Amino acid sequence: MDDAYKDNRFNDAIEAKMLYEELLAPQQEVIETMGEVGESRSKETVYHVRRVALYSYTLAKLAGLSGSEAHSLYATSPMHDIGKELSRMKSS
Repeated sequence: MDDAYKDNRFNDAIEAKMLYEELLAPQQEVIETMGEVGESRSKETVYHVRRVALYSYTLAKLAGLSGSEAHSLYATSPMHDIGKELSRMKSS
């Protein structure tokens, strides 16, 4: 392999990572915002959401998931009650 080919592959990998991160950021923002809908109900709900996130991460690691997979569960777990919150919002 020549150096120019290696440089191109390296640059392609960097660009792919940057594009992936650009796509991931808005998704994480949506997840956090939806989680905040549930959290805004009460202090008890805030603590519940945080506990579930920590439990999700801990159980994922104990189950042998990678750090990245465990973090994904931690990051998305605030949405676990969103259906219940949406039902409450519709009925009020």
